[in-house]
Amino acid sequence: MPATRRIEQANNSFAKNVNKRGKVPVTKLDKKDGPAVSNVVIGLFVFVLCGSVVFQLLQSIQAGFPVGG
Repeated sequence: MPATRRIEQANNSFAKNVNKRGKVPVTKLDKKDGPAVSNVVIGLFVFVLCGSVVFQLLQSIQAGFPVGG
């Protein structure tokens, strides 16, 4: 009966946490302290954003239209 053995092990692990009274970690996985997005991705995003702004300005100047309209 492997199910009863597994249940007993689960009960034992939860029984150890009874005396911790709210100090039990939510997950047993280590959380990363770093940012969710790397600096390379942020740099690429800024490069594309600024490049598109410059390209739009040059295109507007060449066409003779006011910027943004």
